[in-house]
Amino acid sequence: MVKAVCDWADGNKAVDKVERQQLAAQNAAKFVLFTLQHVSFIEGISNELDAVREYKARFSTFLRRLEADWISERDSEPHSIDSGKWILHNAAYELADFRAQVEKADGTELINILNDSLKRLKAIQRHQVYVDGGDSFYAFWTEGDAVIQQLAQIPSELDKAF
Repeated sequence: MVKAVCDWADGNKAVDKVERQQLAAQNAAKFVLFTLQHVSFIEGISNELDAVREYKARFSTFLRRLEADWISERDSEPHSIDSGKWILHNAAYELADFRAQVEKADGTELINILNDSLKRLKAIQRHQVYVDGGDSFYAFWTEGDAVIQQLAQIPSELDKAF
């Protein structure tokens, strides 16, 4: 918004009123024209979209690496969950970094998914295996799979958010 000022509020408002109003209107119009010609609003939008694309690409790479590590460990017939916990520990560390980069997400579940996934990753790192016929062992790997599936929603949420 541009306001055209045509008097000094000094009691001389009526003196050359029409001429001063025309000059103020011309100056305001010239300022708007100059701004539109020299300031690139599209560049700002383009830079934001580029940042989102880069974030999405980095997140997708993180997710593919996490899936590869997780699946290879899960399917290697491990005798304990220690290596799985280590994979999830590293994932939580990286996910916290991704979460810290998101300031707002208008109308999306992006922040909620990131926060919930991070909380679940932290909780599963405290998972205990009991002598229960393998149920608690299986529950660990099942919960890990579920968290990774939840994280897989993030690229599409990024598309919605931006």
